[in-house]
Amino acid sequence: MRSPRALEVEWSKIAAQLPGMVFQLKQRPDGTRCVPFASEGIRDIFRIGPEEVAEDSSLLWSLIHPDDEAWLAESIETSARTLGRWQCEYRARFPDGAVRWHWGTALPERAADGTIVWHGFITDITARKLAEQAHEESRTLLQSVFSSVDLGVFVVEVTMGGEFRYVQVNPAYEKLIGIASAQLQGRGPRQLVPLISEEMAEVLRSNFRRGAESTGPIEYEE
Repeated sequence: MRSPRALEVEWSKIAAQLPGMVFQLKQRPDGTRCVPFASEGIRDIFRIGPEEVAEDSSLLWSLIHPDDEAWLAESIETSARTLGRWQCEYRARFPDGAVRWHWGTALPERAADGTIVWHGFITDITARKLAEQAHEESRTLLQSVFSSVDLGVFVVEVTMGGEFRYVQVNPAYEKLIGIASAQLQGRGPRQLVPLISEEMAEVLRSNFRRGAESTGPIEYEE
């Protein structure tokens, strides 16, 4: 039978292969915390060594972004109180000013003396958060252009039944067609009758169909 130390070494080697940090967080009855076990991934996640938080995790908490301290603390306290899974996204801010996004998850257990121990995993999600931020900035910019351009702009989608419906229109298109956005969104040409004539509805459907079948821009009159 292998000794506990041999098993610990074996598990440490396995954990070191994961793209993140495997950890054990212990909260003592007096509220103090330590990290008895952390894989080598802690050096990438928090830029510190496992030995620096083995008895006292204060150094780790000092790296949490000030704006996320309360949120992170609340999530851990809730997990401790309910013994429910801990999951949280938060930022770490390092002495050189660098900020990284982390996502963590862990399951808690309560010992007979009131100590709570979490076993979990933390990974760096900075790339994903930056991509989300860039996407949101792009969406905001496009929405601004969409709303302010003097040309009529609209977005339609093809329904499962092969019909078309408006998804979004800008103020200029509302003015051109003479129908408010609230009356257009979610409705197709046929549903706009009698706001428009049946002949106009068929013209719209025909033009939308041409657009759906085309691999490039189309021109039409209505």
